[in-house]
Amino acid sequence: MEHEKIYQTTCPFCLYGCQLSIKEVNKAYYRIRTLEYNSKAGINNGRLCARGNMAVRVLESPQRAVRPKLNGENTNWSLALETIKQQLSQFNPNEIAVTYDINNTNEEVALIFGFCKKNKINNLSSSYLEPEAIFRYRVFSETKSVDFSDLQDSQVFLIIGNIFAKTPLIAKPILDSKYKDRNHRIYYIDSIKTRVAGFAHKFLQPKVNAEPLVLLALIAEVCSKIHNKTKIICEKDYTLLKKQLSRIYEITQVAPQDIKEVAEGLTNLDRGTIILSLDYAKTEEPVLVSGLAQILAGLLDKKKIVFLALALPPIGQISFGELFRKLKAGEIKALINFGEIFPYYYPQIFMELEKLPLVVHTSPFQNKSFNSGWALPVPSLLEKSGSITTLWGETSINPVSSPVSGARKITDILGSISDVQEVKLSTSAFGRLNPDEIFYSALNYLESFSADDQFTVIGEESAIGYRGYLEPEEQILYINPQTAIRNQISNFNSVKLKTPEYEISVRVSYRESIPNNVGLIPINTPTNRGLFPMSIDNLTQEIIIKPIKGLLLKKDD
Repeated sequence: MEHEKIYQTTCPFCLYGCQLSIKEVNKAYYRIRTLEYNSKAGINNGRLCARGNMAVRVLESPQRAVRPKLNGENTNWSLALETIKQQLSQFNPNEIAVTYDINNTNEEVALIFGFCKKNKINNLSSSYLEPEAIFRYRVFSETKSVDFSDLQDSQVFLIIGNIFAKTPLIAKPILDSKYKDRNHRIYYIDSIKTRVAGFAHKFLQPKVNAEPLVLLALIAEVCSKIHNKTKIICEKDYTLLKKQLSRIYEITQVAPQDIKEVAEGLTNLDRGTIILSLDYAKTEEPVLVSGLAQILAGLLDKKKIVFLALALPPIGQISFGELFRKLKAGEIKALINFGEIFPYYYPQIFMELEKLPLVVHTSPFQNKSFNSGWALPVPSLLEKSGSITTLWGETSINPVSSPVSGARKITDILGSISDVQEVKLSTSAFGRLNPDEIFYSALNYLESFSADDQFTVIGEESAIGYRGYLEPEEQILYINPQTAIRNQISNFNSVKLKTPEYEISVRVSYRESIPNNVGLIPINTPTNRGLFPMSIDNLTQEIIIKPIKGLLLKKDD
């Protein structure tokens, strides 16, 4: 007998909030799941990006975790929970850290906060260490968020970063707005020429790491055209910035007339949106990029700003930078992470975690790159009910499948090891950035900017990237043909990439859009992500991951 049902939920693979439907057909001896594309569903009208289209593959993935593991070896739930409870009782609360990243509903995050409150654990931090996590810090409490109708109604867009790789479906409202009126404008800032540049009326391409300086130049030009600038940039600071413009143009290699054209378009068109995206290891100062974009939005009174991210877990009681310092100082003895990507995606921290007497991490997937401590299987967001927060506000999710056999809910895990106190969690709470600190930090960055000609390696995110699905297994480094000629390297050759901490073999692939002396390496695998060291940002005390200098060596060098 055949049974057919359609399940609907909100796609959990980024913050855009697309509706996702899965049809399940159960026959006598097998089950078939397929995606359904409802043209009337949600903001995406049934469309899905590459990540959303992988929903069925995620549900049926052979990488799904189905048993608890201790140091990579299978164990059982009773032993795992009993042992974890007993081990936790041996530490005082100041020696325990609790972290969380993605794959948690808002209700589960509130429960994690309640667990820490009940057990007097103050070392509570988000372990989502992507550069976009900086978006949780706002310059102005009144920063205007964008709703979907604002995108459709915008006359001008200022786009910073490769938004089509982060959230591909945002392309439709942007391009619909562009073609609605020939006077509408799209301006784009990125150190790499991506597909977004092909739709822009003006593409500003600074040197790698110089994006904050382009924003400083735009701030100066916008200030020259408006009357209310002193609310945000005082006259003294404006005068100081004007004196630095020639140096900014020299470093960024962006033409002054292009900056002036963009500033004029931003000030002349009433309804506009600044769209900001940050990629892993693509820029040295993500906090300055975010902070200066917010200052620019503040100057442009009627312009709103949207922060594109795959996830934005709320800020914890301490920053992860502070937690990282405690780990390295030996103050933390036990760490429990609730999520999916930590520690799997952050090899930079493996060594510190391996020293701990107790490490517990949950995930819907097997974490083959990190085998220390307890690994507990949990359902994916596709198998949960509750609420999540999207760009447009809080929305509900519904399970499109039963959890895989062997997975347990976070509520069950926490309830088995401790009493949990109810906590009302405000998902709208943000950290604060001081506009004066951002402004003067940017000027200091300008003063110290090093425009050397050393080979720079940056990360490249992909819209199809998710736990190794669809990405090539081999290591590929993309470079400009001129860079290859200078280093006497042919297309498709295997070479050695040597960084201050690592040396790996990669295959070179030519890409004309990459600047000279810059290499792009995809960061969808833990190996590639581990190439980039972690540091702590001075303004937020959060982890930032910067581009690195490296050497390209032929195999026989």
